[in-house]
Amino acid sequence: MKSSFFYYAFSTIFFMELNADDIKKSFLPQFREEYKLDEILDDGSYNIDFDEIKTDVIINGQIGSGAFINIYYFSNIPYSIQKQSKFLSVYNNTEDRRVTIKRKNKKNLKENLGKIVLTIPKNININFKKCQGDISIENISGSINFNEHVGAVNLNRLNGDLDLNSSSGNVVIDSSDLFSNIYLKSHSLILQSVLGKSNITILNGNIFINSFVGSLNLFSTSGLIELNEIQGESINCNISSATVNGENISSDLAINGNDGGIQLNNIVGRCNVKTTGGDILIKGSTGSVTCTTSGGNITLKDISGSSDVESYFGNIYLESIYDSSIENTFHNITTVEGNIDLEIQKDLSLSLSAGIDFNRSTQDITSQIPLKFELKDNKILGKSFINQGLLPIVLFSKNGYISIKDY
Repeated sequence: MKSSFFYYAFSTIFFMELNADDIKKSFLPQFREEYKLDEILDDGSYNIDFDEIKTDVIINGQIGSGAFINIYYFSNIPYSIQKQSKFLSVYNNTEDRRVTIKRKNKKNLKENLGKIVLTIPKNININFKKCQGDISIENISGSINFNEHVGAVNLNRLNGDLDLNSSSGNVVIDSSDLFSNIYLKSHSLILQSVLGKSNITILNGNIFINSFVGSLNLFSTSGLIELNEIQGESINCNISSATVNGENISSDLAINGNDGGIQLNNIVGRCNVKTTGGDILIKGSTGSVTCTTSGGNITLKDISGSSDVESYFGNIYLESIYDSSIENTFHNITTVEGNIDLEIQKDLSLSLSAGIDFNRSTQDITSQIPLKFELKDNKILGKSFINQGLLPIVLFSKNGYISIKDY
């Protein structure tokens, strides 16, 4: 196998520099080793591997072949630069088109690396294996992989595939087009101006997504999910003890939650929300809305599409805005122990049925729309049929009260 081991002539630069991350290092001189690799092609065929590196890494992509790798060290022994080179090796396998940067002695915990700065071809693949440190990558097209990473990650202007597994450190992704799989623990993820498809799992952390185009699959425990300015095919959220806030979403949206509150504003598309213990608030929806909760309240305002709503213990409020351009609109609202409050426009063409359990009183249903009561199928039903009954509305509360207002 043809390979070469590159220890290029390097220049050593001595200077004093304060490092805010480590007070002890602020009093040490910093040295730099530079490696120049002309063989690195800008065609996506090369890989750069970081193997158990414990330092910050800064990567900038450029158009054209060739790479510069600068490794910065701290040392209080000026003549020991040769000893410092024992900490890292830069190995270029030209046959496999793979550059590997790794520690020579993985048992040596006293290494004093400052950072690694790389200027590399834009079209390249990058792999981090069990590294520790903050990573910044900009202007790269290719696949990027983080395996068991520890440290913050900042990614900007990327195009390609991302596979990120991190147990510590916040992640920020900006202005990128990616197919991504992201797994984080106890820290936050920020996506800003991102296109593509993202599969995201965060345990005990927060997710902030702003200006996203594509599809999302999210899983979160004990955190906050913020979704703003989303366009795409589908959004699927599975949450446990997490809160979801969303605004200006044009996509089919499905949320399945456990003990978390959900607040959505201005939704275009099918919206399906299910939670076992949290409240649901949706304001402004032009698609169909399906909501189910066993223990929380459901509040729907400015709803111009259909609604299918169910709560066992919680109350339900619906403010409907009829839009004749939306076909086959209906409202079906059911609760066992909660109350139902409906507000609807005057003089609509509707078929209204409001029902309670048979052992109740008609006084438990109050309506500004005249109702005719009857006992049917062990239910007390108040009905109204107006102007051909084009909008079906069915309300039922077994043990709660029903209030109907027109405006």
